[in-house]
Amino acid sequence: MPQSRLPRRPCAVLVGLLLIGLAGCASGPDFQTLDARVIFAQPPELSDDAVLNVTLKDRDDGATLAESRYTHFDTTATRVTLQYAQGAIDTAHTYVLQADVRDRGRLTHLNRERVDVFNGETGTTPTVTLVPVSHP
Repeated sequence: MPQSRLPRRPCAVLVGLLLIGLAGCASGPDFQTLDARVIFAQPPELSDDAVLNVTLKDRDDGATLAESRYTHFDTTATRVTLQYAQGAIDTAHTYVLQADVRDRGRLTHLNRERVDVFNGETGTTPTVTLVPVSHP
């Protein structure tokens, strides 16, 4: 019984293109991890719907490089992790961490003090302190 076969040359070209595509995936962005800590100036009473958002931002152009969202967190101190592309960091720029808490969609806490990262300090875990938001 005759077997149907693809011609060898087109098959080899197809395999070659597939390998090139896979090599492109393997050389994607070099992701790094930034560990930080979020604390509250005063431990709040929050509902189970509260969400903690932590963002790594470029202060020079306003770009967001990484964001993490936590639905379960400690109201005294929470360790957070942000994953960012190493190639997105420009040594001439200033980078900061920002955090806020929303409870049932309403902003309840944020950080008012600037928390710089990638400024040459090593061995210290960046800490973001959240304070209550004043609502009229």
